[in-house]
Amino acid sequence: MNSSRTIAASSPMMPHDENMAIAGKLRDYADLLSAQGADGFRVRAYRRGADTVAHLDQPASKILAREGRDGLVALPSA
Repeated sequence: MNSSRTIAASSPMMPHDENMAIAGKLRDYADLLSAQGADGFRVRAYRRGADTVAHLDQPASKILAREGRDGLVALPSA
């Protein structure tokens, strides 16, 4: 068994990678809403949320664990 492969497979996602994955999903939702003709405010809100998460200096999951949903809601816009 290759030990470096085992370590890589079990190592957690890097904070930047985690946040970028979340931001990507938020952008996907914004694109879907836009394609469905949703209100522009909702589309922009998802895009702003994606930008905010993408620019965090710590993992969003850490903020959620420490402060709960209120901690995420209180994040400043990017």
